[in-house]
Amino acid sequence: MNKIILVSILTLSVGALGLLTPGCTTTSKQVVTNGVTNTVQVTQLDAQKTADAIAVVLPAGVAFAVARDANTAAYFHAAAIVFAAAVENGQYDPKAIETTLSTISIKELRTPEAKAAIEAGLAIYRSYFGEIISQKLEQATWVKPVLLALAEGIEGGLN
Repeated sequence: MNKIILVSILTLSVGALGLLTPGCTTTSKQVVTNGVTNTVQVTQLDAQKTADAIAVVLPAGVAFAVARDANTAAYFHAAAIVFAAAVENGQYDPKAIETTLSTISIKELRTPEAKAAIEAGLAIYRSYFGEIISQKLEQATWVKPVLLALAEGIEGGLN
């Protein structure tokens, strides 16, 4: 039963990621070259779309984990603080955030469901962050809304 539930959470994560592509918006643009008009697809990052993907996935996973074990709420509160602190401290690298999450002292509260919920949000964030790096965009501007969505998504699942 637990495996079915975890698979369901991860499937929801992948579905949200697939539907909302890692924070990208695609538009069509008309380009005229040598008198020939062509339609070109232009893809741009979209912080709001990524935040929306997190808002779909994370609260449901958190709520499920807390319903299975109410004690995990303390772990989720600590994790939300980690994400909010990352914004405040300008620490945007996913690996650094994951390292900080692993130091939360209440390890016994990291149930498989709690880990799956956090991992769902982090998977979306890692994908988005990778695009920020590959496109050499200014991290503070592009990453803050998404990290805040992680913190808010956790809190939303707790309420």
